[in-house]
Parts: sequence; C-alpha cells; structure tokens
Amino acid sequence: MAEPRKARDPMELLDKPQRDVIALMDEVKLFADLNLRERGTLADIAQVVRCPGGDTLVFEAGEEGRFLYCVIKGRLEIRATIGTGLMHTVREVGPGQSAAIDVVLTQAPHHMGCYAVETMAGLRFHTAKLHQLLAIGTPAAIKLFTAMRAEVGGDLREVTLQVVRLLSEASKHSGFAVPASSPGLAGSVVESIAIPGGNQTGRK
Repeated sequence: MAEPRKARDPMELLDKPQRDVIALMDEVKLFADLNLRERGTLADIAQVVRCPGGDTLVFEAGEEGRFLYCVIKGRLEIRATIGTGLMHTVREVGPGQSAAIDVVLTQAPHHMGCYAVETMAGLRFHTAKLHQLLAIGTPAAIKLFTAMRAEVGGDLREVTLQVVRLLSEASKHSGFAVPASSPGLAGSVVESIAIPGGNQTGRK
C-alpha cells in the first residue's frame, strides 16, 4: 500500500492571542455546543490561517489528512475526478463550515481534493493533536468528535447525491452504465465511521 502524499503547505500562519481564537470559533458551527472553557482547550492547539484564492490547492486526493479546516471567510471547493476524467466540484465550504471532517474521524488519506476559490481565512487543527485530546477523555474533544460525526452525515449525503448526478450526466455522453444508487449509501458510510474513544465518559 502506497504511503499517503505530503504536499507543500499553502497556508499563512497568523499569530493571534487565545481570546481572538475563541472569538473566531463562535463563527463555526462545529463549536456551537462547546462552552468557553472547552473552546479554550481547543484554542490552545488551533492555528489561525489564511490561504490565497484563485484555485489554490489546499490538499489533494491521496494526500495525508493532517488538518481539520474551519472557514471564517472565503470559500473552498471539494473536487473529485468523476466518470469522464474531468474534475468536478462536489461540495462548497463557506463561512461557518468545515472541511476534511471525514478524514479527521478516520485518519485516512484524502479521497478528494480541496481548492481555495476565494481567499480563505479560518482555523485549522492538527488531526493528531485532536486525537490525543480524545484519547485522554478531554470533554472538548469528545464534544467536537460527536459534532463532527453528526456533521459528516449531511456532508456525505450531499456529496453522494452530487456524484450520482455527475455520473448520470457523464453516462449520457460516454455510454457507460451507472449503477442504481441506494438511498442508504451515504448512511451506511456514516455508520462505518466510529468515534475513537466515543464511549468514554471523560475519565481515564
């Protein structure tokens, strides 16, 4: 099995105090259920980043999934090569939304690429550090992973429907048959993503 690829880092790191990072977290859906202390715990490992727009590659398919990305301003696009070999946008990630949640949960390489279409400002969290906090039963991490698992269900359904639509369009031009989609496809994928340490109560 080939090792996942590591790409250059397109992100500019911005030095911000913890109180500013916590304020930025207020803008992100994933952190809605975390209290101030829990947000402070995650703020200690957060990086405030900026990435230029104009289709800047954030990560590519096959690359090691090192970070969770939370968008405050700007727009990212998740793209995949489908059917005809052309790259298609299967999901947009705008302010308040997050990218690479599925990869953080599974610690697997990215299966799609991500591009900054507009200059993106936001937060990112190192996957390994999030899992370290989860492993010791940190309440902030337990709540975050629970929120991510709920969020990825909607994302997978959105992506699944978009991929099926794109494959259907491609089949009209190429003549290849598209397998009938199952309504439970996305749901079965979601159920296969278990939260490591998800049964922890916060005690070691």
